[in-house]
Amino acid sequence: LGALGWTQNSALIERALKMTMDPEIVRPQDVIYIFRTTGINPKGRRETWKFLKNNWSFFYSRYGLGGGISI
Repeated sequence: LGALGWTQNSALIERALKMTMDPEIVRPQDVIYIFRTTGINPKGRRETWKFLKNNWSFFYSRYGLGGGISI
């Protein structure tokens, strides 16, 4: 999954990011492998941040604050 994030093709980066929302394609616990590489890929960094901001409510509802943190 991490290798998907290293592509220099913007369309493939966008497709990989969208796949993170479908648990039939990417298990929720494995999403980080795509975000990790798209986020450090100079070609995908801004696209990853834009994707996360646009889909924040989805990921928040899936993961909450993560790590068992409670406020």
